[in-house]
Amino acid sequence: MRRYLALSLSVLMILPGCASYTFRPPPAPTVVTMPFSRIEHSVMVAVDPYIQPDRQKEVFDRDLRKLGVLPFYLLVENGSARELSLDRVSIVLELPDGRQIGRVNAATAAPRLDVAMPGSFLPGGNFGSFLVGVLLIPVELIVADAQIRGHEARKAKYMNTELQDVVLSKDASTHGFVYFLPPSGTLWYTKARVALRFVDKTDGTSFVIRVPVNESGLFSDKQGEKVQH
Repeated sequence: MRRYLALSLSVLMILPGCASYTFRPPPAPTVVTMPFSRIEHSVMVAVDPYIQPDRQKEVFDRDLRKLGVLPFYLLVENGSARELSLDRVSIVLELPDGRQIGRVNAATAAPRLDVAMPGSFLPGGNFGSFLVGVLLIPVELIVADAQIRGHEARKAKYMNTELQDVVLSKDASTHGFVYFLPPSGTLWYTKARVALRFVDKTDGTSFVIRVPVNESGLFSDKQGEKVQH
């Protein structure tokens, strides 16, 4: 009986951890702090891949690479006189072998970070075990509710910091996270490119800006240096 009481106390002690979720927004982006950037058609696109475990844990409270989630922080500035629309669905990651990986929305990426729901705490074997198990049923329900609330909080934060569909007027800018789920084992960082399609609101013409990214450029001593094209 003491063992079961100790179990119930330990479950109650972890409840705050089940409900807690820490999301720390990244610093306000600037071109200087973004490791990769490109300017075409008077439009600047800068990319900051959040692939380092320490940076991921600082912002997302998780090591996303182990979970198969690849977050990119994007900054876009329209220096042209045209109104340009940018739809997230058109943003892709182009791999060296010709494949394209489309982005996923925040609601899709968030569940990957949820810890699996715990198995039943209910013990068995005799009447005493059964009685304690019955008493622990409310605890299981509380744990499940805490995890659901934690998931909803995470999804809300992801959606609030996700890059949005936008129409950019002259000198307007936008920024936010874009998420990809690359195939397992994909060496996306060798010669991959982030591609964004912009549409001119005046005549409907469009153009694509591709920003090459590579992992070596993120871990070198010249991390802040822009890639030359």
